[in-house]
Amino acid sequence: MASARKSRAKDLGIPVVLFNRSQDDVEVSNVTSANRLGGRKVAEFLVAGGHERIAHIAGWQGSSTGRDRQAGFLEVLKAAGQSPFAIVDGMYKREVAMECARKLLGNAERPDAIFVGNDHMAFAVIDAIREAGLRPGHDISVVGFDDVPLASWGAYDLTTLRQPVERMVCPAR
Repeated sequence: MASARKSRAKDLGIPVVLFNRSQDDVEVSNVTSANRLGGRKVAEFLVAGGHERIAHIAGWQGSSTGRDRQAGFLEVLKAAGQSPFAIVDGMYKREVAMECARKLLGNAERPDAIFVGNDHMAFAVIDAIREAGLRPGHDISVVGFDDVPLASWGAYDLTTLRQPVERMVCPAR
């Protein structure tokens, strides 16, 4: 269905620019951050911090952002000789991420770090860690992606990778 809409928009001469998503079709313009590089940076940070049981609650794998962030993350783990503790698709939904985190935390062996595909899901993961009687950032490290304003609030104080939204939406000067 998406390809039909794309073709129709193209036939009508309607310009389409995807924001924070891309497609394999080179005729569709897009503006995204360096998602693959971001996933790499997060993995490098966690590996350098001594983490060995790193889980990933990914963004929806039907999206380029979710796939690219996960791909970069996995590249670095592989280069470091590590395998992911677990990879689950959080679908970019808070409720799904919360349930994924609860399952990860409910096992006898838990991750020592979780890379979460975006900040809003990361907030749910932090809440699940607290719900389990653990301390986020002490018992289990959490890293998000986006750097939304709530990430700096004391209640979360989330370590996150900043997505340069202002540069993505402002034309080059």
